[in-house]
Amino acid sequence: MAATRRALALLSAVALAVGPAAPAAQAAPLRRSAVIGQLTVTPSSGTVDGNPMLVSATTSAPCPARYGAAALLRVGPAGGPYSNIVRPGQAGDYDRAPFTLAANRSMTTSQGAAPRDGEYEIVVECVSADLGPHPDRFVAPIVVDGGSWALKQAGKPAAQGNPPAPPAEPPAPGGQVSSAVPPPPATAGAAASATASGPAASTTAPDGGSAGTGTPTAGTRLAAGPARDVPVLPWILGAVAVVLVAAAVAIPLIRRGRRAQS
Repeated sequence: MAATRRALALLSAVALAVGPAAPAAQAAPLRRSAVIGQLTVTPSSGTVDGNPMLVSATTSAPCPARYGAAALLRVGPAGGPYSNIVRPGQAGDYDRAPFTLAANRSMTTSQGAAPRDGEYEIVVECVSADLGPHPDRFVAPIVVDGGSWALKQAGKPAAQGNPPAPPAEPPAPGGQVSSAVPPPPATAGAAASATASGPAASTTAPDGGSAGTGTPTAGTRLAAGPARDVPVLPWILGAVAVVLVAAAVAIPLIRRGRRAQS
């Protein structure tokens, strides 16, 4: 009786798994499943028309206890539905140790048509003679792109952009880039004049103003030579004072002389 039940369970698993998924199976809601372990797939890439798709797929652990009656190697979109890429393995004891299965058809054959670009999964499902398929699977994610497939690289860093261009000028101490325009170079004539006449004179006037460029100012002329516009009033007043003093001295002498004559 036990042998009969085991045979019926395996036949049911084969009937559900062989060939592309039927439209009714595709329309059924997809069940969520966890990952029992990983698959080591050889080769790690190929074409969707390559036959067989895989040389080997090795599980990282045995099937869960009591789910070792049969094992299915399948492929399909991420999350399912999946189609077989080899007939179901019926050797048994798949729940005792890790095992290896080999494909015997291409990915296109298993899907019934060339798969579109996107994310897919190679899976191994474990089947119990009494409980049916286990809800979880061994999984190897792959990516289909332009008629080829390859294992998906987990944790692959995103592409880095170009490094930012350095600033045109080093930042000023305040943290801002200086926008001052450097002064134009001195002309040849100005350089020659500076060499011949020595250091340039200050352009700041004594009162804090700025002396103009052009003819020298009156202050500059007084500093450069003797004064020409000397005031005459002090000289006139001095002469008058001398005359008055002389008159004051001479008048008494004249008076004395007249008295002596008379």
